[in-house]
Amino acid sequence: MSYLDQINQGANFDELAAANSVDTSSNEKGGDLGFNEKGLIGAEFDEAAFSMNIGDVSEVVATDYGFFHIIKLTDIEAETVQSFDAVTEQLVALNKNNVSKKMLFDLLEEFTSLAYEESLDMVADQFGLKLQTSDYFANGSQAYDDAFVSAAFSEAVIDEGENSEVIELSAEKFVVLALSSLQPEREKELDEVEDQVALILNNIAAKILIENLSLSIATALVSGDELMTNKLLTDNGLEWNNEGWISRATELPFNVTSFAFSIPKPIDSEHTYSARNVNNLTSLVIDVSGVRLPEEVADSGVAELYLSQENSEMFVIFD
Repeated sequence: MSYLDQINQGANFDELAAANSVDTSSNEKGGDLGFNEKGLIGAEFDEAAFSMNIGDVSEVVATDYGFFHIIKLTDIEAETVQSFDAVTEQLVALNKNNVSKKMLFDLLEEFTSLAYEESLDMVADQFGLKLQTSDYFANGSQAYDDAFVSAAFSEAVIDEGENSEVIELSAEKFVVLALSSLQPEREKELDEVEDQVALILNNIAAKILIENLSLSIATALVSGDELMTNKLLTDNGLEWNNEGWISRATELPFNVTSFAFSIPKPIDSEHTYSARNVNNLTSLVIDVSGVRLPEEVADSGVAELYLSQENSEMFVIFD
């Protein structure tokens, strides 16, 4: 017996829909599609649904999407139209936005056409703009937008002396470039790069200082000089970060896990220390205080094998 026959003989529509509908968005709700406007599902669906009365059940309706529907109209909601006063501000804002976009589009089209044919002096004069001149910059410079630099060093600008294409730097900012003067590539004078050189040297000095400090801490630890270790930590505002037992799968910053598993394991409860440089401004001092098998693995005399596998764990303190 078809579903429609079952419904016509008194079967519960909601239960049939929940059990048999392939529409995953409505079957759990007994086939309830909510209120629908015309044009949302299909012309065939609309033709049937919008000719029914509340409580009516339609014949089987086939849609162009390849689906078959049995429609039960449970309620009708009158169409509501907002008053003009209620939407006046929205309409004004929408109209202003559309007018602004149209004006911008027309101006951009005119600007692009004129920039293609005339010099930038004439373009600026025509649109009441002020020409701006950049400082010298090299190809690949980070001082300007990538599109700006690319256009400046384009074949049209450099080799042919033409204006660049109009470049969109933002939704409301467009520029066109022309070559003012070209300076051959040269080595910069010291006073031009003095600040950059100072920054590089400071970074190098900081790197050396940090590396030496981490090495000094590790050396003091290895020699058992607890007093010197604490002084170095205190004087430099450092403290230990205790990570507890970790496995090879433990995710720690600065690749600490990998470093820790490359350090020789402690012997006879003695700690193992290592100083590692991570980057120009970061060095680590790693303290491995112990190695153990996972608790669920019994000591069967093959500890060395387990310690070489991913399920081995160790205790790491690092700074």
